[in-house]
Amino acid sequence: MISSLVHGVVVFLAGGVSTAVLLILWLSSNAGNLDRIVAALGLVLGRFSTRWEHRSLRADITARINDFTSRMRDSIHGLEPVGLDIRFVDERMTPEAFMNQGRLVVRLRPRHEQDHNFLTVASLYVSAVLFPRVKNQLRPNLRKALDLYTTEKLIRTERSNLVDEFIDRWVNPALNEHEKLEPLLQRLCLIDEHGYYLSVLCQELHILSTRLIGTTNREALRSDIELFIAFLERLTSRRTGQEDIPLRFTGQHLRMVFQIVSRSHVREANPGSTRPWLDYALETHPGSLTDHVYFLGSAEDANRALIDNVADAFCRGAAWDVYCRTSYQGRVIRKDGTAHASPTYVVLCRRRGRPGLRDLARPNEAA
Repeated sequence: MISSLVHGVVVFLAGGVSTAVLLILWLSSNAGNLDRIVAALGLVLGRFSTRWEHRSLRADITARINDFTSRMRDSIHGLEPVGLDIRFVDERMTPEAFMNQGRLVVRLRPRHEQDHNFLTVASLYVSAVLFPRVKNQLRPNLRKALDLYTTEKLIRTERSNLVDEFIDRWVNPALNEHEKLEPLLQRLCLIDEHGYYLSVLCQELHILSTRLIGTTNREALRSDIELFIAFLERLTSRRTGQEDIPLRFTGQHLRMVFQIVSRSHVREANPGSTRPWLDYALETHPGSLTDHVYFLGSAEDANRALIDNVADAFCRGAAWDVYCRTSYQGRVIRKDGTAHASPTYVVLCRRRGRPGLRDLARPNEAA
């Protein structure tokens, strides 16, 4: 009897320890998990306590925004999203958002419309932390378009039921105020549908944000980014095998080229060999005005390995560095004009050393 009781106690304690370990691992795997627990508790306790209601709302919003920024970090190498500190204030204090010790502090008045609180914080967060060093030097329309489009992506991902409210309360008033904003949003949407928004455009904006670009170069920076968006938009119309759509962009601050490593007839003619793509890359890219090469193609296993081998061999031969490897859901237009979804794998290679502001007198060109 006693031995059975002891055995039961041991099993119970072991089960409790195992559960605690699993809980700790789950919490440590994602900082947002603790916020989710607090949010769930707040749903119950908030009925009896305003303090718990506010705590639950803060935790829910923080967890959702952290989830989205984690996904952005998967697509944008080197991105380190800032923390979020939501503070509810009374009528005597002005709602505002500001950076403090590496965190975005958002002060807002509590509202019964909790959905509105989420939309407010999401909008303020994206506006404050999305590549501010670069974005703050852009023209107002483009800056606003980047903020609105990224915020809408966040809302579609985390609270899709609020998209209509966001469009009604945030997007439509902005469109009424800025007549050139709608075409910009449409262009960003098209670029995103083909997979270039996060993994290419935002990746390049992030890299630019790590460089010190003075206000004396502001106009060149603006021109580069506007021309680069036009370049990516044109790239979305490229059909498989089409040769007259440029794959190289050369500006004063942005200098990159796409090299496609995915043509089946070339693979079949050179089974297992990297030579056709590697020879072209080594002959073309190192001596050109290019700082970044995007080796990309189908994400199927065999082709992914081929892209890796070409990029690695190129970096060894040219003394460049592999900056990141990522995948995205792209869209490919067949020769007959029909489009289909295509998982795409990308290896971004970077000229060794921080890209300088060489040849600043050279005019922008997309060639």
